[in-house]
Amino acid sequence: MRSHSKGRSRRVFRLTALLAAAASLLALPVAAKSDFAHDTILSEKTGRAAVIPETHECVQRIAYIEGYRPNGDSEGQLNAPQDIFVDRQDNIYIADTGNNAVVKLDPSGKLVFAITEESGGLHYPLGVYVDDRQEIFVADNGNARVAHFDASGRFVEEFVAPETELLGQNLTAFDPTKLAINDYNGYIYLLIGKEFLTLDAKNRFRGLVGTEPVGFDLADWLVRMLATDLQKEKIKKREPVSYNNFCITYDNKIYAVSMAETNQIKKINSSGDSLFPSGTYGERSKDPDTGKMLAPMLSDIAVDSGEMITVADQRTAKLYQYTVDGELLAVFGGKGSTVGRFDTIAAIAYNTKDELLVLDAGQNSVQKLRPTAFMQAVHDGIAAYRAGDYAASLQTWDKIGEQVSCYPVAQTAIANIYYKQGRYAEAQAEYREAGDRTGYAKAFGELRRAYTVKNFNWLVPLIVVGLAAAVWLVLYMRRYCVLIEEDLYRPDISAVRAFFGMCQLSFFHPVQAWDVLRRRQRRQSWLPVVVLPMLTVLVRLLSSAATAFPVASIESWEVSFWYELLLVAVPYVTFGLMLFKVSGVLSGEMTACETFSSVAYAFVPMIVTWPLLTLLSHVVTAQEMGIYFAVRGVVYVWVALGLLSAVQRVNDVSLARAVGLTLLGLLGTAVVWALCALIYIFTAQLDFFVKDLWQEIVSRIYGL
Repeated sequence: MRSHSKGRSRRVFRLTALLAAAASLLALPVAAKSDFAHDTILSEKTGRAAVIPETHECVQRIAYIEGYRPNGDSEGQLNAPQDIFVDRQDNIYIADTGNNAVVKLDPSGKLVFAITEESGGLHYPLGVYVDDRQEIFVADNGNARVAHFDASGRFVEEFVAPETELLGQNLTAFDPTKLAINDYNGYIYLLIGKEFLTLDAKNRFRGLVGTEPVGFDLADWLVRMLATDLQKEKIKKREPVSYNNFCITYDNKIYAVSMAETNQIKKINSSGDSLFPSGTYGERSKDPDTGKMLAPMLSDIAVDSGEMITVADQRTAKLYQYTVDGELLAVFGGKGSTVGRFDTIAAIAYNTKDELLVLDAGQNSVQKLRPTAFMQAVHDGIAAYRAGDYAASLQTWDKIGEQVSCYPVAQTAIANIYYKQGRYAEAQAEYREAGDRTGYAKAFGELRRAYTVKNFNWLVPLIVVGLAAAVWLVLYMRRYCVLIEEDLYRPDISAVRAFFGMCQLSFFHPVQAWDVLRRRQRRQSWLPVVVLPMLTVLVRLLSSAATAFPVASIESWEVSFWYELLLVAVPYVTFGLMLFKVSGVLSGEMTACETFSSVAYAFVPMIVTWPLLTLLSHVVTAQEMGIYFAVRGVVYVWVALGLLSAVQRVNDVSLARAVGLTLLGLLGTAVVWALCALIYIFTAQLDFFVKDLWQEIVSRIYGL
C-alpha cells in the first residue's frame, strides 16, 4: 500500500514539473511546427483549396510578459489586445485594450516599459503607431483622442476632434480605432467609425482618404419607388464601403482592407484611388450554426519589405498572402490552440526580418511566424523576376515545381518568363496549367503572328477563297429555299423531308418558315419537337468540350451531358407549355405541336452557328476575344427574334401582341420555376423538422 502511495506521489511530482517547465517556455523562442504539415492555396481550376508545403513556421510565442503588471493583478497577461506595431529596431508595441495599456517589448519579447491607465491616462486603446523617432501615438478610443508619448513613454500632447464643418454629420463622435503617421509630412491618418481621415500636426482636418462613390443602383431605386414610407425606413441606406484597418509602409504607401464583397484590399494613392488589382480576396466560409456562406472579415493588413501583402481573416483565423499584383501565394493559419493556429486575429505586423507577428485577442498572445524554405524560395523567385533576372527566377521556380506539381504561382511565373524569352509555345502550356486564360490567349497571339508571317503566301489566298465560298453558299441557299418552300406545301411530302426543309427555311427565311408552319395545319409532325432540342443539347455539349481555353466557361472535364440536357429541356418544356396556354387563352391560333415546333425551329441558328463559333474560338487572340463574344451575342438575339417572329406569324397577330404573348410566356415560366423553388425549400424545411422532431422524441425516450 505504501509503495502504491509513493508511486502516485512520484507521478504527481513529475507531472507538476512538466507543466511548470512548459509554462516557463511560453515566452521563449521555439521553432515549432503547427499540427498540419501543409498549407493551402485556392485553386482557380476547381475553386477549392489545393495543398502546398507549409509556408510559415512559428519561431516564438509570447503569452507571458515577465514584470508586466498593468493593474496590479493578472501579472504578465495581456487582456483582449487589439493592435500591434513593430518599429525599425524590431521593438514590439501592443495595444493591450482590456488592461488600458500600451506595452513595449524588445525584439526578444522582454518588457521594456508599459504606458498604463495610471501613468498615461489611457482608456480602451485600440491602435498604436511609432514613428521614426520612436515616439508613440495611441488611438485612445475611450478618451476620444489620439495620445502622443515620447520614446520613453512620457505624455507629450493629445489630438481631439478637429474644429471643422467639412465633415458635416459624417463624424458623429471622435472615437479613433486605428492610426498611422506619415513620416514625410507628419500627417495623422485615422479610422473613426466609417471615416478614414487625415489630421495635420496642429490638429487640423486635412481631408478624407480613399472615399468611394456610392453609385447608382437601378434595382435599389425601383424598390424605393415602390416601397411604402414604413418600408423605406427599414431599407438600409446605401453607403460607401467602410475600412476595417490599414497600414502605411516606410515609403508612405497606404494599404487598407474593407468589408466590401469585392475589392477588399486597396492600395490608396494621394488622390484616394485604389491601385490594387480588382478582384475578390479572402475566402467565403460556412457558418457552423446556420450553414450559410459568409463573406470574409478581413481584420488587418501588413506588407513586408518585398511588398508581399498579408491579410488576416478574423472569422476563420486564416492568413492570406498576395503579391503586389494581387496573386495569391498561400493560405495559412486557421482556428486552433496549437502554435501556428489562432483564435481571433486582431492585428498583424512585419518586422525588419520579414517575420510576421500575429496578435491573437482570443488567446491573449503574440506568435512570430517565419517563412519556411519553400516560402522563402517563392519570395526569391518573385524578387528575381522583378529585378529582370529571368534565368535565376526560372531556376528557382523549377525547384519549387519539383516540390509542388500544381502550384499556380510557380506555373504563372514560369509562363511569364517563357513569354519574356519568346518561348511562346512553352508559355502557352504553362498558362494552360496555371488556369491563366488571358496569358494563354496572349501567347497564342504571338504564335499565330509568327505562323501567319511564315505562311503568308498561301494562307491569305486560302482565307479569301474560303470567305468567297461561304458568301456563295449563303446566297445559293437563300435562292434554293424558294424551291423548298414550294415543296413543303405538297401533300405527299414525308415528315423527314419536311423536317429538313423547315430547318433550312427557318435559318435562311424564318418569316416564310413560320407561314409554312401555320398553313400546313394538320400535317404537323412531332419530329422537330424531339430532334431539335436533342441536337441543341449535343451542340452545346460539343461546344463546352471543344471551345478554346481562353473563352471557355468551364473545363473540358467538367462537361456533363445530364447538366446540358436539363439546361435545355427544362426551359424548353416550361416555356413551350406556358406559351401554348397563353396563346390558347388570348388568341387560340397555336396548337401544341405548332407551339413546341416554333420554339424548336427558333433554335436552328444556334445549332448551325455554334460549331462555327467553336472553331472561331481557336483562332482569336486576347485582343479579339470581344469579337467572339459579340458574335455569340448576335446568335442569341437571332434566336430571340426568330421566336418572336414565330409567335407573331403562327398566331397571325400584330408585333405588339406577339411581344405580349412572349412576355406572358416568360412570366409564366418564371412563376413555375419560383413555385418549384418554394416546394423544394418547403420540402427541405419539412425534412429538417421531421429529423429534429424524431431526435427530440428519441432523446425524451432515452431520457426517461
